[in-house]
Amino acid sequence: MEKKSKTVIVMGGSFNPPTRAHLLLMETAMEAAGADTGLFVPVSDAYLKRKLKNDGTRRICFPFALRAQLLEAMCEGDGRLQVCTADRERPVSDFYRLLLELQAQFPAANLYYTAGADKLPLLERVLGKTDFTDRFGLLIFCRGDTQIQTVLAGYPVLSAHESAFLFPDTPDAALGISATEVRRRILAGEPADDLLHPAVRERLRTVSVEDFPEEIAGFLGEYAFLDNRYPSPLTIDGETYLCAEAAFHASKTDDPNRRAAFRSYSGEKAREKGASLPVTKQWETQKAEVMRRILDAKFRQDPALGKKLLATDPANLINLANNSAFWGVDRYTRAGENMLGRLLMELRDKLKGEL
Repeated sequence: MEKKSKTVIVMGGSFNPPTRAHLLLMETAMEAAGADTGLFVPVSDAYLKRKLKNDGTRRICFPFALRAQLLEAMCEGDGRLQVCTADRERPVSDFYRLLLELQAQFPAANLYYTAGADKLPLLERVLGKTDFTDRFGLLIFCRGDTQIQTVLAGYPVLSAHESAFLFPDTPDAALGISATEVRRRILAGEPADDLLHPAVRERLRTVSVEDFPEEIAGFLGEYAFLDNRYPSPLTIDGETYLCAEAAFHASKTDDPNRRAAFRSYSGEKAREKGASLPVTKQWETQKAEVMRRILDAKFRQDPALGKKLLATDPANLINLANNSAFWGVDRYTRAGENMLGRLLMELRDKLKGEL
């Protein structure tokens, strides 16, 4: 990496929410590299939700706009710090592509990417496939009592460029502070003031677990009964079908023979046959109402299913359906109308109101 007149530190992350440790690490990185600018780059909502999928605190998921605002509040008073929103819509985090874009934005600056030990496997792969070391610098945080050779053991590509990287010590004041612990305390109703920057603390003072409803994303496993293909016989308009999927596709046509065929179809076969079925002229304007009636029949005619639907309250029901931006949302970008999820929640509210 050629020496340029300025240096920029790039710190990507979830910042869910930003903590005192994030600021301490940025300040330490900037001092180690003699940097003029520090950029915080929060990941997208879609990436964050996938990252938290198996985390016990996954319910606490601050939306991108709020995470960016909290970072900006934390940066106030230090003109060297900025928030970059380049990853707002990206379903995955690609730090090499991000750095290429920032290189065009800061042509007179050396860019350093910051990382912790948990990112070493990813860094090893990226550096082995790209010209990263010719373009950018790397700053890896270590514990003060850890030898660099120990940190890089098992990473031959990183080890080969060891002399070009920076290895600042993690500040003692940052140890033990994590966004995960903040989220755990929110879930437990405990204060997290000691982990947060004053500006962030003030903005989160009224935040509680009630602000983060549980989410059921993807109708699989114990929630497979929410999927239209789930075997749950129902009768609608005098016809009985093996599942909601078959009833829905049969409703696309006025041809009685074609409709009758769907009475014996499983969910998968109904979806397959329904994909190429000629539809009525009014179908696009009627399909949501048709689905509403079918779901009503499915969950009312089988009281056990109705109870299971009620038991999902108050979780947000998200239909992950990459093949339909109307009925669901894309599992990577979360773009879509989630109409099936919305109709299920609407029905759940009705059933709850009738109890």
